[in-house]
Amino acid sequence: MAAALGARVVPEYSSQTDGHTPFVRPTLRIWYGEQGEINIRTEEPVLEYEGLGAVGAYNMTTLLQIVELDGSNDAPEVLSSEYTGGMHCCAVVTVFSQDSEDRWQPVKVGESWWQMGSPIRSGR
Repeated sequence: MAAALGARVVPEYSSQTDGHTPFVRPTLRIWYGEQGEINIRTEEPVLEYEGLGAVGAYNMTTLLQIVELDGSNDAPEVLSSEYTGGMHCCAVVTVFSQDSEDRWQPVKVGESWWQMGSPIRSGR
């Protein structure tokens, strides 16, 4: 869990099996309270986001940061970076931000895909 600047982020990971291969998918739940008091047991999150996921139970890596990137809104932003690992591994960076109507939206900032250690596409 990460908490700062009135925001709280709780990642949860669900395991699934596709045939014989384990698969782990993160779900991020974001709460925001302008006064900084949030009860995640009784309040609904402002955003629930299902992440990319990873093949293999030990490859999933998620970096979460609560940062102030956009001074035009009242809320901080949540930065998420997912790394899936594996032979065809991928990293995806997503920023979650409050829009002008106070709705929280995911914005994919960039992604990189590799095949056997060589980048084949990066930074969309």
